[in-house]
Amino acid sequence: MSATVTIVPASCQSAAQTAYYRALIRSHKSSCDSDLLFIFNNLHEKPHRDLAEKFTKELSDLNYKWLYYEEEYNLTKIWNYGKRKTESEYIVFCIADTMFLGDWLTPLKLLVDTRKYHCAQGVSRQDYSGVWSYYDKGVDLYETTQPIGYHYVMRRDNGFWFDEEVGIYCPDQYYWEYLRETNQLAAVHRHSHVEHLSAPISFLNTHHSSTWEGRAERELKIVEAHRAENWKTKREQWLKELKENDKTK
Repeated sequence: MSATVTIVPASCQSAAQTAYYRALIRSHKSSCDSDLLFIFNNLHEKPHRDLAEKFTKELSDLNYKWLYYEEEYNLTKIWNYGKRKTESEYIVFCIADTMFLGDWLTPLKLLVDTRKYHCAQGVSRQDYSGVWSYYDKGVDLYETTQPIGYHYVMRRDNGFWFDEEVGIYCPDQYYWEYLRETNQLAAVHRHSHVEHLSAPISFLNTHHSSTWEGRAERELKIVEAHRAENWKTKREQWLKELKENDKTK
């Protein structure tokens, strides 16, 4: 068993999606020694399951494992589900439109081993006018409370579980608030290259189902309610969880 496992939730609803997944698993295999757990979800029709079943052969060829998540799609729940199903010293939580380049993992593990950072991540050439891109901040190490949600490298023993209250549109905002409210930092390493492929899967418009209707509006209302009270309820919850985790170490 590797000291690291990479957890990848993924729908499988079109051949175009599997092309991106192929890039992910092959680049992952060639760039690190981490295990990988691929978690199929959001498979509403037989053609979706057929595509997933076909893709398991490619995973098997690379000695990667997979599971099926049968509940409705929720990114944070699936990441937590993957964590419960694995054992490793380090965990990479990532999304499916990601590509790994060079020796991306080693510097990130070294950063979280300092215990100074809750998570570490690499940089991407994706450009959102500097707001969402950490491609070049002009420094080798960039500290932030707003890591981008396409991959996080963490130590398992930090005891962290993603808040599952929102799971489609707002997980990033929750994690940012968690870091701020618990006075923790993320590290971004300039020489670790993990490409986010401009979220092409979202443009395929294949993730949706009838159960997704209204979820964006509902999640945004939940976030706005927390903002209105300055995240007081969540802050108390997160600090309590952090304290309980410290007791178990």
